[in-house]
Amino acid sequence: MRRHLRRLGLVILAAALAVSGFGCSREGAPREILGHWVDANGITVLDIRSSKMTVTGGWNNIYQIKTETESGVTYLANTKDGGSFGVMSRLEIREDGLIAYEQVLDAEGHIYHFVREEDVAAYREIRDLSTDAPKQIESKELESFSLVFRNSGGSYGLDPALVTGDYSWTLERREEGGYTMSLRVMGQSYVAFDFEEDVTAEYAEGLARLLEDAGIVALNGYYRKNNMQAFGWSLYADYASGETLSLRAAGDAAAECPFDLPLLMDYAMEQAPELKR
Repeated sequence: MRRHLRRLGLVILAAALAVSGFGCSREGAPREILGHWVDANGITVLDIRSSKMTVTGGWNNIYQIKTETESGVTYLANTKDGGSFGVMSRLEIREDGLIAYEQVLDAEGHIYHFVREEDVAAYREIRDLSTDAPKQIESKELESFSLVFRNSGGSYGLDPALVTGDYSWTLERREEGGYTMSLRVMGQSYVAFDFEEDVTAEYAEGLARLLEDAGIVALNGYYRKNNMQAFGWSLYADYASGETLSLRAAGDAAAECPFDLPLLMDYAMEQAPELKR
């Protein structure tokens, strides 16, 4: 109950500040966000006291703070340095806590999500949001297919020789017949692998059979997540009959995959053998 009341207080606060004016700024922090906050995605801790904010954990510093409202969004900002707190951006005041971003170039920065310490466990809890989707698909004719995931040197039981990075494998039907297959792997700030080639209808039919035989169709509707910062995975397919296949995971739940992902990538490498380094 106390957690719901705290969230309700933040909802009311954000709404009230959002309508208070455009481009408004005032010294200090709203009463509702005073106190102790913990980054559920990391180790940084905030202690907000009226016009000062102490940061510990990730780094140690004390900042003079102000509240700013721009375009209906309310922030807690540093009174100096353009509003940011070192490498951390201004803090957006939202109903689910305080959000900020690590300011880095050519890399994926940390997302700071500050919640009350007693709410951290709930924030990190993995929830099963799976839907009761059909576990059988009659059509064997794909219209499109996509698989997205991150490989960090052998994730999900993949061959360690595979290129490391963020994978996107797609198959799209062409109007003139056949399919176009694309397989791209993105590194931190570069394209690590880029493949695109036309493939036959027989190759697409083989993929549809593989989805069935590997038990992936039987998992249709799978969806698990928590709120942690982590690269998720997803698998989608559309069929000529209008039937669809959808599986995904986000946050820490994406550390596990319920189907044989290496088996799918072996099939992809029938067309793109250069994927091995």
